[in-house]
Amino acid sequence: MRKKILLIFCLSFYVTVASFAQSADSSYQEGTSLVDTTSVIENVLVEEVIAVDTAIVYTSETSCYWDAEPHPLKLSGFIPPASMMLYALTIKGNSGLYSSQNIRTDMRSTFPNFYTPADNYLQYVPLVSAYVTGFIPGTKPRHSNGRRLWMFVQAQVLTTVAVQALKHYSNELRPNGDDYLSFPSGHAAEAFMGAALFDAEYPNQMKGLKIGLYTLAGLTGMLRMMNDEHWANDVLFGAGMGILSVRLLYWSEQHWKKKKTVQR
Repeated sequence: MRKKILLIFCLSFYVTVASFAQSADSSYQEGTSLVDTTSVIENVLVEEVIAVDTAIVYTSETSCYWDAEPHPLKLSGFIPPASMMLYALTIKGNSGLYSSQNIRTDMRSTFPNFYTPADNYLQYVPLVSAYVTGFIPGTKPRHSNGRRLWMFVQAQVLTTVAVQALKHYSNELRPNGDDYLSFPSGHAAEAFMGAALFDAEYPNQMKGLKIGLYTLAGLTGMLRMMNDEHWANDVLFGAGMGILSVRLLYWSEQHWKKKKTVQR
């Protein structure tokens, strides 16, 4: 019964934010005023706004939406997250060269009685950064504010549903024995999903910040193991899932846009 209620809540939230994102984009278009130069320039700008999907480009004279794909996503981008997930399966239990059991033993001996609640908060920093950065003047995200929010909600729902489904299906006991919801790590999936969203929205900008967010996501996963909440394979698989969900979402949107353009 609780699972049905959770599913209904997720779907309702999904539809509600979708409506909000669409209305936000439309209201921004209606409220945007172009520079009053000549009628010819105005007509060209209006045609460009209609022709492209909703995203923002800033110039010295005016502002309009821009949704070009100067850095298209490629299928090779699926290799890193898929490799992480496959490797995670090889070190499950006592398997592999450096198994999850061995890693946990070393963790407990190196950090005995360690505990910090920081991982519960750090997991959301990459996601918040990916969205808030788009409001900073000079940044050029791939999507407009409303559309970007909608993409983030889709990634969140996709990741959460996949993680929770696997948790209940795998029925894996946590290393500390608290419950049977160990595999995969939701914290790691959340953190790496946020870092991957930042990477997708700003493909050729702020590379140093990208490295920092991925490092922060990795720290979140490490803290989950140090807190004895997850095995190493839980964290690796969750991290791969977070990245993979974003790549699937953006790649499918890119593919759908190309198909829609051809049909036109």
